[in-house]
Amino acid sequence: MKKKKILKMLFAVSSLVMISFITNIVIARGIQEYHVIMPKLGCMTTGRIRKEKAEGAVNNNTSVGNNYDMYTAIRIADTGQDVTPNTPVHPRTRVGIPYYRVDQVIGRDTTLAASTAPFVIVHVEAHGSWSPDSN
Repeated sequence: MKKKKILKMLFAVSSLVMISFITNIVIARGIQEYHVIMPKLGCMTTGRIRKEKAEGAVNNNTSVGNNYDMYTAIRIADTGQDVTPNTPVHPRTRVGIPYYRVDQVIGRDTTLAASTAPFVIVHVEAHGSWSPDSN
């Protein structure tokens, strides 16, 4: 009887350790969601994610208000310098974004800059997620 209790306790503890390990892997993937209202003119930026790998970025858009296109670029968070081209993202699409020089970005904090086309002069709501590392 005592052996069964010890085995149950060991199983419970190992399950909790495994769940926390998996959770840390998912959190560490460097994906950030955005739920934003873009300004009438200009652009807005999201939070920061550190660039870890030598691969392109990705924007997985779930919706853009009134089916407008949005344009996104990855920037160095500290300087505001664009390190990718300004890429059109259509509603409900996943777009890969290549870097100009990925070797100069690895290990730095990045942010996603988003805007609408210049002729759209209304606030536009957008939802999705992005990663600087093709996650």
